Amino acid sequence: MLESFRLASNQCLPFWGVMGMCRKLCLALALTGLVCGASLAQVEDDSKMLDFGMVNPGLRPAPPDGSAYIYARWTPAVIYADGKTSIKLEVWTTADVKEAWLGDEDTKSHELNDDGNKGDKKAGDNIWTLGKFTKNFASYLFPNHSQTGIDVFLKLKNGSVTSHWLPSLGVVKKLNIQAVKAKRNFWATRYTAFIIDKKGVMLGGKFPVCDVKCGKGNEKAFQKFYEVFPDKFHYLTVFPTCTIYRPADLAENVPYCVPVKNTIANIGVANFNNCADFGSKGKLQAVIYHSFGTGAILDHEVGHNFGIRIGDALGFSGATSKYGNAYGWHYSPYSNQVGQM
Repeated sequence: MLESFRLASNQCLPFWGVMGMCRKLCLALALTGLVCGASLAQVEDDSKMLDFGMVNPGLRPAPPDGSAYIYARWTPAVIYADGKTSIKLEVWTTADVKEAWLGDEDTKSHELNDDGNKGDKKAGDNIWTLGKFTKNFASYLFPNHSQTGIDVFLKLKNGSVTSHWLPSLGVVKKLNIQAVKAKRNFWATRYTAFIIDKKGVMLGGKFPVCDVKCGKGNEKAFQKFYEVFPDKFHYLTVFPTCTIYRPADLAENVPYCVPVKNTIANIGVANFNNCADFGSKGKLQAVIYHSFGTGAILDHEVGHNFGIRIGDALGFSGATSKYGNAYGWHYSPYSNQVGQM
């Protein structure tokens, strides 16, 4: 059954993306945990598909830096650049905040509220809400999309004002994207697959605050992928569509690579094969969590699977090497691109 998706403003999923790569075949798989990303047309009844209450209301750790700002979320995490499409912004704060707005310190272009009105779920819960945010964008960084950064300003009860950088907001063109429903809670386009995971069981926790364990003891997302797709991919990469914060310190979970298999000798890595744990019959080489950054970051993570420890014996890399404490297995002292292998 072939359905037609239209990126729409008011029905959207915060999703996870997983991209599979091999020599002649490329596929992007998006695992939708809570869809905060570009909205998809209504493919099922919303009550079955979406759950915008996934945030654990009891999970509210104190900001490590002592500020009143805790974290924030755009729903969805993208917007059309037409000045008409609206999305929702929620900012979690401490009880010290008296006012919140976008703009600058003196100009309030968009005021947020915590009074139970205009999209705010509950009055006085210290979650400041902008129910309908719209914006015009003149140009794109890439052919069909871009991203932008916006500050939120908080006025505290003591009269002081602080500003905080919000999670990146994606900007996209309206596109018609053909998608196939492969099975319940699993959709796929030509390049991306979407697994709807309302309870967060495949990700290791619920958005937007959780320790990401995807591929690190929790392989359910990849097992689900192989229920639909053949074992033709060397890499599977998971993409979140909104910022995911660690519960311990509210820092953003960062990209990582989990090697799945190695049969190459003399690169400083033992031979092993954990493919079965991920649902692969032997093709899969590694899985990657790719939460932010450009293709250079993805390239970096792929590099962790090949040759990154080849310099251990020479003292170039590794935790016990001359450079290990500062760089680990990144070869930074020998590269003009810091962080690249």
